[in-house]
Amino acid sequence: MKTFRKPLLLGLLTFLVIMLGQAWMLESVRKKTIQTAPSEKKIGTIQATKPHVSLDTMTLQNTKIKVYINQAGGSIYKAELLDYANSLKDKKPFTLFEHTNGHLYGASTGFLGDESLKFTSDQSTVTLDEGENASILLKAKGKDGVRYEKKYTIQKDRYNIEITSTIHNQSKNTITSTHYTRFLGLQDTDLNTKPQPKPKDFVLDTNQPKAGFTSFNTYQGPCYYSDNQPYVKRPFTEFANKPLTETVEHPGWIAIQQRYFISAWVTPDGSRDIHTQWQSGGVAGQDNLFRQQFNFESKAPQVTLKPGAKQTQKAILYAGPEIASSLDELATGLGFTVDYGWLWFISDLIFQTLVFINSYLHSWGLSIVMTTLLIKILFYKLSETSYRTMALQKKLQPRVELLQKQYADDAEKRSQAMLELYRKENINPVGGCLPSLLQIPFFAALYYVLIESVYLRHSAFLWVPDLASHDPFFILPVLVGAAMVATNQMSPKSQDPAQAQVMMIMPVVFTGMFAFAPAGLVLYWFTNTVLSAIQQWYISRKYEKHGSH
Repeated sequence: MKTFRKPLLLGLLTFLVIMLGQAWMLESVRKKTIQTAPSEKKIGTIQATKPHVSLDTMTLQNTKIKVYINQAGGSIYKAELLDYANSLKDKKPFTLFEHTNGHLYGASTGFLGDESLKFTSDQSTVTLDEGENASILLKAKGKDGVRYEKKYTIQKDRYNIEITSTIHNQSKNTITSTHYTRFLGLQDTDLNTKPQPKPKDFVLDTNQPKAGFTSFNTYQGPCYYSDNQPYVKRPFTEFANKPLTETVEHPGWIAIQQRYFISAWVTPDGSRDIHTQWQSGGVAGQDNLFRQQFNFESKAPQVTLKPGAKQTQKAILYAGPEIASSLDELATGLGFTVDYGWLWFISDLIFQTLVFINSYLHSWGLSIVMTTLLIKILFYKLSETSYRTMALQKKLQPRVELLQKQYADDAEKRSQAMLELYRKENINPVGGCLPSLLQIPFFAALYYVLIESVYLRHSAFLWVPDLASHDPFFILPVLVGAAMVATNQMSPKSQDPAQAQVMMIMPVVFTGMFAFAPAGLVLYWFTNTVLSAIQQWYISRKYEKHGSH
């Protein structure tokens, strides 16, 4: 029997399925860029619309989040997540939104016409120390006596910010306006940069590496809820090539995902129009500056206000970690943004198991080990079938070699003789392959859980300071390679020199691939490989001694 039916096949096939699944997801958000990317055109000029951040800002804080509100427009331009550090070395709170020279990512809500107004408040800083919630009220006056209010309310131990926006027509004329929720961003580069940046190059977090094969990231970018599909990905490439205008009849949301974190506007009952807009080009009045900027917004139906009338609308901004249980409480489909890939239904079950185990062990590293062990126990009988076939094949190896020599010049007779030998010894030639294939979806699902779970971020285990980052000492990748070599030694030897050489090279290849993979993922792979080796050793000894009966 050829060596591709040995247990190492499970590792290889699982990894291939995982990489194909990840490649498919990444390709699904890039495909339209390749197919519909416009040809190079002369760079046009856009107006300098960079929002102004006033030196006078207001802050609202609880134990989880500190929100910075811009006096100009009453928008949010910064949110510090107090439970999450920037990095292991930088203990400052992780900043979800960002405003630096040449880069902006912010969120705003209100009624059209208030974007350029100056909002003031009697309070500049509100901290929720006791009680269930705290608020800060902002006021602004527009032209002709139209007044605007924004009331920001934050709850105890939550990442939710509720914003109640009010427009009060104190003019003598009838006016119209529209409630909006919006994400906006811009990114500046030198106009002479070659090639010019494209939508796919837009970065929300300048400190975060781009998604890709080596970074083991899942989807990052805009998404929204629709009536037909509760989770629709809308990458920036589509903002530029195919602007979106869609009406959603049911309460929904728009969001922008980053790895481990998300910002989402959740809107109340009633229809909303979802729009995307993308602009790029040189900036009027600013030489040698190339700008990309976007708007991603939802709008309620237009309202008409007679003199003296007012209108109030609410919206909730979630700015925090991607935790499905918290997101599901806010809106239908929002929990799907915890992107477990195409095996999400299995991944969610595995994630719940991982969380349950951690509630007792209080160690995410040990929880990964125990979850992997549970999966191995679940598939023990299937694995036993595979290892039984391999053990009997190994026992028959001398007789197989004799047949190969006897019929060296007649491939048909050699195959018939080997099949007859397997029949007499009650060995199913494909018995070692199918059980391994059935296990692949579960291990692939666990892979997505480990790279997507924010709980692993900055979680230490033994010598590894961060399970979401690579092992700084490369010990785990080396252990994976060593475990694969040990497993290979217990498997039937191939008579094909090319296959034998591949089996020798694979541990080196896997060690290299895992060198910069998240340590939590490598820990799972090492645990699974060791458990497989132990199980193979036990079953091989059993059937080598007692045969097939």
